Amino acid sequence: MKKSTALAAVCLACLTAAGCSRSTQAPQSGQPEQTTTAASRSTEGTAIRFTDQAGNEIELDRPPQRVIISSIFPIPSVFALFRGSGAEIVGMNPSAMEAAENSYLAEIYPEILNADTSFVQGGEINIESVAALDPDLVIYSAQNPEEKALYDSLGIPSAAFSPAGQGFDCVETYISWNELLGEIYGDNGTAADIAAKARDSAKKITDVTDTIPEEEKPTAVILFNCANGSIKAAGTGSFGDYWITAAGGINAAAEVKGHADVSIEQLYTWDPDILLLSNFVPASPEQVIKGENDTDLTGLRAVQEGKVYKYPTGFYRWYPASSDAPLSLEWTALHLSPERFSDLDFPADIRAWYTDVYGITLSDEEVQALTD
Repeated sequence: MKKSTALAAVCLACLTAAGCSRSTQAPQSGQPEQTTTAASRSTEGTAIRFTDQAGNEIELDRPPQRVIISSIFPIPSVFALFRGSGAEIVGMNPSAMEAAENSYLAEIYPEILNADTSFVQGGEINIESVAALDPDLVIYSAQNPEEKALYDSLGIPSAAFSPAGQGFDCVETYISWNELLGEIYGDNGTAADIAAKARDSAKKITDVTDTIPEEEKPTAVILFNCANGSIKAAGTGSFGDYWITAAGGINAAAEVKGHADVSIEQLYTWDPDILLLSNFVPASPEQVIKGENDTDLTGLRAVQEGKVYKYPTGFYRWYPASSDAPLSLEWTALHLSPERFSDLDFPADIRAWYTDVYGITLSDEEVQALTD
């Protein structure tokens, strides 16, 4: 009998449209050599035991070679970077594929485009299609616990990755995903190297923002979406709340929870100093400023002063947690309080991150696209 389950919201930050496509000038140079650690193996052979981010104890006979990533959309990019290839991803959610096609990911790891997406149809997982892909492991969102029962019903190993386990701290969330991959593949050295780079980059920003007096912080609102007459703002318990507060601002939408529907009247009551748009808002900042989107925001102070900015798309969309999270934090801080970061060379930081972490060289035009 065919069994299927509706995909619950992974995290609203991980849905819908992707950003503009980019190109690269140099191919991925490869990741550090992967090693097998005794800590992640049983004494009886090659079995792997680990605890996933939903607290489930998982045991695998060997490192997975065929992986499906079903419902946590940033993970394909994190996985491919960690493994130095996307070839092991045999299936991924269509929304994740859309993001891959419109980011650096497909250009650095073109093999990821071979992943099957047909196991998700109409927002539902077809378990028979999953089984047909013969996966060694399915990676799913910890916010979709019903998926585990679905995979368990056919004896398919699965592991939950959480988008919220680190309190929506995007940098630490990215690090935690790599650490779990390190446990699965016995490659804790790569996970530790990535963690050190990410924390060093983020600390450069938070060392400054932690000292900003509360009364000097700008107010900001991040619109998760604004289209078809609907406005969703990023409130407490969202990636947007982390970006604003970690970058030295005050989230004017903190009174709402998660990504909440709000009225135009509420938005005008908040009237933030700065308006930020997630990657999922169809309109560009220029269209918002000119009043060319379907919701008129031209009466907002931020719009009138031209302080409207949209998160870029690099290796992945910059609004959710991703491998570009340290750069996204710097981008946010520079747009909230540019005067406090006059000594930063953001284009140089972008180049360094893409060279050191991804092994690629960006053109001047590509760097500029990430700084706007």
